[in-house]
Amino acid sequence: MFVVYCEVCDRRSVVGVDQVEWVQTLAPGMISVSGHCPHGHEVVVLTGRSFTSFEKPHYWPPAQPVRHPRRHGLGAWLRRHFEVDRALPGLFYRF
Repeated sequence: MFVVYCEVCDRRSVVGVDQVEWVQTLAPGMISVSGHCPHGHEVVVLTGRSFTSFEKPHYWPPAQPVRHPRRHGLGAWLRRHFEVDRALPGLFYRF
């Protein structure tokens, strides 16, 4: 499957194997795929090894850390104490 841009429709769409008519090697590492968009207009996709970077093609940088705003009050006090030792303070034990 290929994502193609149709100039006539002015939108991107997915072209499946059924809509592909011709695959041609233009140069080493460059492939031309010809087909039709879902509305029947002719589209061409250039793909192949020439269009990928050789460093790390499937590398995404790590996500930025999320900073949560500080909260005040009883909820913040409970969160601080439960994150440290995960035990209930003596006030909350039931005998």
